[in-house]
Amino acid sequence: MRDRLHCIVCRTAFDFAADEAALILRHVAYGFDFVHDGACAAAAAEMIFPEPGFDCAAFARDPERRRVLRTASAEGWRACERGEPLRCWVLVERRDGTTTMEALIRDGEWLAEPGGAEFATTVRRVHVTDARATLVAAA
Repeated sequence: MRDRLHCIVCRTAFDFAADEAALILRHVAYGFDFVHDGACAAAAAEMIFPEPGFDCAAFARDPERRRVLRTASAEGWRACERGEPLRCWVLVERRDGTTTMEALIRDGEWLAEPGGAEFATTVRRVHVTDARATLVAAA
């Protein structure tokens, strides 16, 4: 399912229906990842990113976004900046306690992994009512 998020430590899906939340982490070299609070968050805090030019802690807490509270389907939506389909909508609790609905995208190379997400800055709804219209628009 495109709207499921997985913990980067234990790799299990978050159960948002049971009020489980996903803590948002910023990777030192690429995008965002998600972890369960407690043991998974502690394990992620100990991970090192051993790449030339880095050799440091792999993750830090996002300075603006605290956690994901829910996900929702983003069927038919695309990220304007890259033109790729959104993975899902997420309800994000921010550090100041407010919530925002944001869109997640992921590069194809990260789809087999639990992390590597990015928050899309601009999205658009894609409507296709006629297959011929799609072919004409693509030509």
